[in-house]
This record gives sequence, structure tokens and C-alpha cells, in this order.
Amino acid sequence: MPLLLLYAILIFGINLLHFILYYYLSGAPINQYNLIFTSIFSLFLWWLITLSAKKIWKTVNIILIISIALYYSANFLFFKVFHEFFNVWKFGSVIDTKNLSFFSAYLKDIPIMLYVINFAWMFLMIGIIISYRPKYLYAEKLPMMNETIFNTWKKNLKKYYLLLTIFFGLGLFITNNAYQYYLSQKPADYWWERSAQQQDFTIWGDLTYKTVFEPLGNFINKKRALASETIIVENIQQDDSPSEEQRQQTENNQLEIIKNRLAKLAKLNQQDLRRSCLYQENFTNKPHIVFIQLESVPSWALDQTTSVMPFLKKLKQDNLTVNHFFANSCETINAEFSSLCSFSVDSSGPIPNNYKQGNYYCLPQILGDKLGYKTNLYHANYPDFWSRDQLAPRWGFDNLHVSPEFGVRTGDIVVLDKLANDLKNAQEPNFNYFISFTSHSPHAENYVTRYNQENFDYPDIPVFTLNDLPIKLKNSIELTGSTTNYYLSLLKALDQSLEHFFNKLEEYQLLDKTIIFLYGDHRYYHFKPADTLENFYNYNEVPFIMVLPKNTGQGGASVASHLDIAPSLLDLLGQNELIPENFIGQSLFNSNFRNLAITKCTNNFQYVDQNIIIKGNSANQEYSIFHQFDKNEEKDTYLKLVPELNQAIDAYLPEMLLGE
Repeated sequence: MPLLLLYAILIFGINLLHFILYYYLSGAPINQYNLIFTSIFSLFLWWLITLSAKKIWKTVNIILIISIALYYSANFLFFKVFHEFFNVWKFGSVIDTKNLSFFSAYLKDIPIMLYVINFAWMFLMIGIIISYRPKYLYAEKLPMMNETIFNTWKKNLKKYYLLLTIFFGLGLFITNNAYQYYLSQKPADYWWERSAQQQDFTIWGDLTYKTVFEPLGNFINKKRALASETIIVENIQQDDSPSEEQRQQTENNQLEIIKNRLAKLAKLNQQDLRRSCLYQENFTNKPHIVFIQLESVPSWALDQTTSVMPFLKKLKQDNLTVNHFFANSCETINAEFSSLCSFSVDSSGPIPNNYKQGNYYCLPQILGDKLGYKTNLYHANYPDFWSRDQLAPRWGFDNLHVSPEFGVRTGDIVVLDKLANDLKNAQEPNFNYFISFTSHSPHAENYVTRYNQENFDYPDIPVFTLNDLPIKLKNSIELTGSTTNYYLSLLKALDQSLEHFFNKLEEYQLLDKTIIFLYGDHRYYHFKPADTLENFYNYNEVPFIMVLPKNTGQGGASVASHLDIAPSLLDLLGQNELIPENFIGQSLFNSNFRNLAITKCTNNFQYVDQNIIIKGNSANQEYSIFHQFDKNEEKDTYLKLVPELNQAIDAYLPEMLLGE
């Protein structure tokens, strides 16, 4: 027993030291969850090592330790980049050569010291595995002890060791799963970001969560949403004096619930519009249309007195925008879905997880089928990244200008230059969707250097510093100084790329023939969780700009989101009759615009309008008021309608896309 205890203390000490160094080098915060899972993982390794002293078992353990050491090294990239894209628990994504190629390009960004401590941990653990010898292996027969008695004692000792380890293994399994269940019922507020959740769970907890609790939670949530359908429908009938059509309860029950809840929330949100968004434009010829989706660009990057994106800032000042614009999710692919299909995403994760084979009817297909547009997508990445090779054609894109046409992470300036030249040579109206990549993480010196090599004859992008930001903003960013410096530099590179694109359109005399929408895809990940209203906006707001021919029109709405982009464009084109029934966004040019936004990210949910901000979690159906702009007696009504809206969206998505 003392020997087993000594091994347990030794293994825990090595793991604790490794854990502290690993998280320090990763720039990840340390909390009680980390310590608990490190303890569980240490006991798990202790259990594995002491389960058997046979050579075959030692070999298995050594292979496992080597695999874990390699995973620890790669997992740094999951913290920074790959928490969704490259799923190690899905074997197909691991062996996919394109994923591996993309993944390997980032290996050089792992700090050398991280490799050092991971492999030091590996060799120490292998040393413990090799040296481990249970007491029964070196038990010696005492003088005068009967051989039979000695053998029986030794055999019983061996059984004792085996029973002890089995008993402890069961206890470990029960403890781990009990704690996992506890966490699944009380998710942290900042778990909207998968990497933050993974950091809390560590490698051992993450494995259990992904293989047991996440699938179970998704199943329960969908069942709960479906089970609540009857109750919500009854509420509609009781509250709203429904029409005969509503009484028939057609196959679109959930869609009716969604629209009903949105309408009710809009009624609660009846403040006067600060600047009514009225616009009329008759296009004698069909204009080109360009959507520019800005990677990881928050509104604060534009709004500073001295902005790192001066061109985009001026573009926003000179054109139509909204007061507060929000992404509907925290993943790039979900921004594409909400912007093109005007529908909210699933609470549990990105659209490709469950809906790669969905029956979509979205903006590119409408423009192509009904208005004769040629539809193109531009992005310097592999076509199967985020399953775009499957989703983009289903959304209605004719052509994908992706790798190998462009090298992976080719500068945005190069891709936009190609887009401008394609527009110049276009013989028919084009709808072009550009997804930027230059400002994507990781933010490192080599990406700034690479961009400077590709940016034609423009001056090289300098390296910015945190001192270029206001104190409050600087203190809210949780990354190291150098990483943030390179992030700011890459934002400047994106700004330069946009300026080049607009200069090209002006040179080709296309600006007065093109509608351009620019908007951020999601919030900047590495911001401390919002604890004040100012930080909430800094954390969540993304830019939105409409550059229209002749630059006519008035102002903008107060609160809007990606959901409102596709209806706004169709309204601009005078094609409101083409807006599908299941578009739940609203045209920004509607004088009765709702002025509200919802954001869903890994079960975290946010609702924002002119009256109130509500935060919630779809996994446990907990919702609370984060901020009220004035004393609002309708807060209980809000806390009833918002969860019902969220549940109805989750229930309708499989019905809409999969026909379930």
C-alpha cells in the first residue's frame, strides 16, 4: 500500500507541474476545473500503470503516453485555432490529408518550450511505467515458511492488488462522470468559446464530454424542444386570438412559433427609431453584388480615435450602417449561413455538424434562379474546410474560387484583386461572396511578413502595439502583448486589402454599378467576458456597412444582425416577393424594423434589443437579465418569450433542413 501511494503522489506531482507549465505557456487561465480534472487524470494514469506489471501492458501504456504527449503538443493549436475545424474524436477528420496539411502548417507556431515540457513529461511517465513493480513480484519467502503457504500468500497478494485497482478504477469512473454531469448542468458563462470549455475540461474531461455528455445533451435538448411544442402552440392560441390559418396547425408550427415570438418581442421593443432607415432606389440595370465577410473584426477596431483600420472606419462614416450590429454565432461558417439563409443556427454547434446535406433555399440560389445572377464564392482555403464544398453548392453558388486556385491563407489583397478583375470582365450580373482570411488566428510575425510579400506595391504593414489602444480596451484583451500586436497588424493588412479593392472598382468604373455589404463574421475571441455594458458591446459588436450606388438613403437601425442581411438586399433590389417564408430576418429598410438580435454559440445564447440584454444557456435553459436600459415592467414577459424563441429555432432547424 505505501508503494502504491508513493506512485500516486509521484504521478500527481509530475502532472500538476506539467499542467501549470502547459497552461502558462498556452496563455490559458487556470481555475478549479483544471485542477480537478488534472487530479482525475493523474489518478487515471496511476490506475493504468498499477493495473498490471506484464510487459504487454507496459508496452500499451508507453504507447498511450507517447500518444498523449503528441496530443498535448497539438492541443495548443486547438486552444488557438482548431477547437472545431479539426476534430480528433472523429477519425475521418484526423486522417484527411487536406486537414493534416492545413494542420501541419501551424505546427511551427507551437512554442519550443511547449514541446520541451511535453516530451519531458512523456519521458518521466515512461520511466515510472518501466520502473513499476508491484510488491508481489519481489516478495521473498521467509526462512522456515512453507512453500505452499508462501505461494498462496503471493497469489492472494496479487489478487488483492488486482481487486484494489479494479475497485479504484470503478470509483474513478463514477467520480469523473458525476463531475461531468455536474458541469453539464452548470456550464460556465464563457463556454460560448469551445477552446475555453476545452481548457476547463483538460484532455481527460474533454474526451469524456465529447463522447458522452455532449451527444447526450444534444439529444435531450432536441427532445425537450419537441416536447415543448404543444405547450407553446397552446400559448399562441390562448394569447393571440389566432386566425383560421393558425388554427389549422400546419406543418410549419415551429416557424409560426418563431415568428410569433419575434413579433411579440418587437412589440415590447417599441422605442422610437433613432434614425428611420428609409431608402428607395430603382435599378434600371441589375447591379453587381459583393458581400465581404470580415474575419475576426470587432467594431472597436474601427471606432477608436486612431483606428488600425482607417479606410474601413471612413467607409462606415460615409455610408449606411446600424448603431449596434451583432453576429448570430461565433463561427465563420455560421455567419455565412445566417447571412445567406436568414435563419439562426443550432444551439449545439456549427451548421456543418448536422446539416451538410440540408435542403437549403438561400440568397445565392434566389439570385441565380430568379434574377439571372452568376454566383461566386472567394476564399483562400481548402474547399472542404467547414464543409464548404458541400454547403456552398446547396446554398446556390455556381463557382468556388478556393484552393488550389489560391494558396491556403493567400493574402486577402490578392484574392480581392482577382475578384475585382473578374467583375471587370463579367458579362452578366454577379453575386460575389468574399470570406477574408488575413486576420484569422494564429496572429504571428510570419503571417505579417507573408502578407507584406504579397501586397503589391503598398508600404509594408508595421507591427502595432497595445499602446495604440485605450487603457480600458487594452486591459480587456486576454492575450499576450505580442499576439495582440500581430493581430492589430493583420487588421491593418485587411484594411489595406479593402482599400485596394475599392480603388480597383473605382478604376474599373464599377462603384456606381455595385452594391457592397461589409460585415464582421463573429466577435474577437480573446476578450475577457463582458462584465459591464461597455465591455459587452466591445466583446460582441461587429461592423456592418452598406455601400450603395449613388450613396443615397438615410441612417440605420438601432440593433440588427446577420439575419437581416439577405432580406435587406432583396428589398434593395425591389424583390420583396422573393423573400422565402422561412427567412426570419427583416429588411433594414422596413420602417417597422424590429431592432433586435440573437446570438447563439455552443449553447450560450444572447438576446439584445433597445430595452434589454438577456443571456442564457440552451443546455440547461437558464436565462437571466444582463442589462436593462430603463425600468422595464415587462422583464418577466421577456424571460418567457426569449427561451421559447430559442427552443423553437432549435426544433425547427431539422424540420426545415432535413425534413424531420
